[in-house]
Amino acid sequence: MKITRIQKLTESLINKIAAGEVVESPASVVKELLENSLDSGAERLVLEIKDGGRELIRLSDDGCGIHAEDAPLLFERYASSKLAGEDDLFGITTMGFRGEALSSIAAVSDIEVVTRRAESETACKLRKRPDSPLRTEECVRNSGTTVTVRELFHNTPARRKFLKSETSEQMKITGVMTAISAAHPSTAFRYIIDGKEKLNLPVALSTEGRLRQLFGADLANSLLFGEQEGETYQVRVHFSHLDYTRNNRSAQYFFVNHRPIESRALEQGIRLGYRDLLPPGRFPAAFVYIDINPDEIDVNVHPTKKEIRFSDDQTLMRAVARCITDGFRKLSVERRPASLENIPFSSGTILSDSSETKAAGQPSSLASESETVGLFDSTPVPSSGSLFRNRDETVSEMPRQHLLIPYFQIHNTYLLSQIKNGIILIDQHVAHERILYERALKNIAENEQPVTQQLLFPVTLELSPLQIDRFDAFEGHFGRTGFSLRRFSGTTVVVDGIPAGLKDCRVEQVVGDILGALEAPDPAAVHLRFARSFACHAALKAGTPLLIEEINALVDQLFQCENPYTCPHGRPIVIRIPLDEIARRFMR
Repeated sequence: MKITRIQKLTESLINKIAAGEVVESPASVVKELLENSLDSGAERLVLEIKDGGRELIRLSDDGCGIHAEDAPLLFERYASSKLAGEDDLFGITTMGFRGEALSSIAAVSDIEVVTRRAESETACKLRKRPDSPLRTEECVRNSGTTVTVRELFHNTPARRKFLKSETSEQMKITGVMTAISAAHPSTAFRYIIDGKEKLNLPVALSTEGRLRQLFGADLANSLLFGEQEGETYQVRVHFSHLDYTRNNRSAQYFFVNHRPIESRALEQGIRLGYRDLLPPGRFPAAFVYIDINPDEIDVNVHPTKKEIRFSDDQTLMRAVARCITDGFRKLSVERRPASLENIPFSSGTILSDSSETKAAGQPSSLASESETVGLFDSTPVPSSGSLFRNRDETVSEMPRQHLLIPYFQIHNTYLLSQIKNGIILIDQHVAHERILYERALKNIAENEQPVTQQLLFPVTLELSPLQIDRFDAFEGHFGRTGFSLRRFSGTTVVVDGIPAGLKDCRVEQVVGDILGALEAPDPAAVHLRFARSFACHAALKAGTPLLIEEINALVDQLFQCENPYTCPHGRPIVIRIPLDEIARRFMR
């Protein structure tokens, strides 16, 4: 390219360059028009598109309309009814405010606006084509505004050439329509594609109602709720249970003062809230609504307002995470096993060597403290050392009569129970893993000392330089989970004692795996990785037979955990099989 002398650009070229910043695609046009309509106080909006928005975009609303005397300024750059002075930039409460949208759209399309104020006798029609003067005339219309955009990018063929296919552009517009309608449940939306109605959303009485309209009953029924409030903000999060996930973040939406935005900080908040709950590659649905003092945000950092700047994004990130963890905690409390007493279980008995049995059909509640013996003691979330006892002593202490219980062990691996509308299966290994994990976190946080089993013959470990560095940095974590070990010399470590739950495991492998798990880039998360690795190796294994009292104690302690539904690695603990599914398999 040949460099020429500095010269002032023509107004036409300036407008086209500015349009490139605001109008990236038909979806950008739709977004700007929807925001203007919402700022006008519209309660009902109708969007119509053709050819993915290239041929036609038409938006009609019942908002306040535009004053006829303002018509000459409608397509002027930096003309806006939403800003009066510089101070207004630091307290933006409207969706749009830059004064560029209509002028940018008019620079690359044929645009027509028909508008009427309620107090006006007639409507005003304005039409603008690139490089042509503005035409105005009177017409008839109810109060509100209709904006029609035709032949988008017809005068910038290079930009039109790089538009995606009709289907792709249509999907982008649908995404914009979905996000904005989710942010404004009190507004009715109608969406028409090539003459066919795509969406018809009446006014919703709540956010939950609008999410149900948009995303269907399956997602809506899986949503949990949490909220947090600070001095300058309120955060509300509707998020999916663990049985509803996707392989991408397409069902994650963020709204700040009813404005759909993109935010890595808020995405991180969701990740923190679901930490250790989902396997890699799975993402929950989440709808984050933030109401915040406008002084705490800057919405003018991006031409299309996709992103905004928070004065303290870390606080909001943590608030989002707390909303999710509190929501799961509340669900856990609501579903504690105490409620199982009201569920009708099928009759049946499990007999010991004694012929005496409890009357058939009489369900027992979870084991009492006196009945809870064997692998699990009666503390809500026991320390690792108290989880295992001598099984010979346990058998001798057991009552000869086994009571009817709601849970049964199958294949020495799973626990089965009837519930009101089906059955549930519990994986005993991952259930025990969750119990140990939360206990380990508690020990580390509160500096508690669990029971340690001394080894008859100490084990000597030769560690790598990296492993010994990790050991030196986190030796206290080992002690607070039941290990007794010490640095001997060089890279040698001697293990004198281990948590009781590890008595059947190879000490070298367990310690090595834990040290390997500590190789995390985020030091703040090391205690989580430590607890996760410890719990995985300490938990009872599949194939271990359990006594009745042990089963009841395991289930009791599981449902006292903050999250009884997934292990620390994201695997499910409890699986529910509906009665309808069972009936279907039997062709009933």
